[in-house]
Amino acid sequence: MKELISFDWCGKMAHFRKFYSNASALTHTIPPRTTVLGLLASIAEIERDSYYFGTENEAFNSLKIGIQIINPVRKINQKFNYLKIVKDGASEESLASDINDLYIFRGYGNRKQISTEIIIPHSIRDKDALVKYRIFVGFPESDEPVFTKLKANLTREYYPFGVCLGAANMLGFIAQPNGIEPIDYEVGLQSKDFVEVIGAIEEGLVSEIDRGHNFSIEHDLFPTSFTHNKELKGRIANETKVFLYSADKSSLRLKLHSSESLFFFPKQEQYIYLL
Repeated sequence: MKELISFDWCGKMAHFRKFYSNASALTHTIPPRTTVLGLLASIAEIERDSYYFGTENEAFNSLKIGIQIINPVRKINQKFNYLKIVKDGASEESLASDINDLYIFRGYGNRKQISTEIIIPHSIRDKDALVKYRIFVGFPESDEPVFTKLKANLTREYYPFGVCLGAANMLGFIAQPNGIEPIDYEVGLQSKDFVEVIGAIEEGLVSEIDRGHNFSIEHDLFPTSFTHNKELKGRIANETKVFLYSADKSSLRLKLHSSESLFFFPKQEQYIYLL
């Protein structure tokens, strides 16, 4: 890994749809790696769906990603009325008159009310309450033009496609409390005893959890990469993993198996897992 940087991804609410949910739109507590890659691709001015494996910008998948909750969050359920917007040639409805198309767009036609799970700050009535995640980005040794553009746009705080936390209507912003200076780190595991881990970590790397440590822990199944499927003309998850993570800012005390994806921060004496 060439260098490691971090920034905070913030907003009033978030929704990261679980890829295995069906009728109800459930959300992960933390953004999946694939969602963070989508955010970074938008900052690097890469078009939607053009950075998966099998596409021209598949090198983007070599970025290493770490995710940490900064502010405690909770989930609520809300009903949304979604408009049915039809593309030209998609169905008979697209052959309707301009007047009827406008009628549907304004929401007077049939709408489907969807139950949606939303992430909000734990103390939403606080003045500065925000959903906030710290995103760690490790850059590979290669000097791909997309990586250069990503770092350049982060430096000048230029986000051409805007910033949202998962769903397009969950608008947000990026803060850089530590600037864009690379973070000092060491590669690998330095201890066989309990160590402090920030952010999400793959469940298979954990050999023991210190249950006397004060923390709130969750685990979930996440997609870690997508590939472009020409037959379906869309994307499919080609890898999934189960991650453990703290539901608040506190670190986890764990005994870990060795892995090249573990990185040690000497100043904080903490570890992070980058996938």
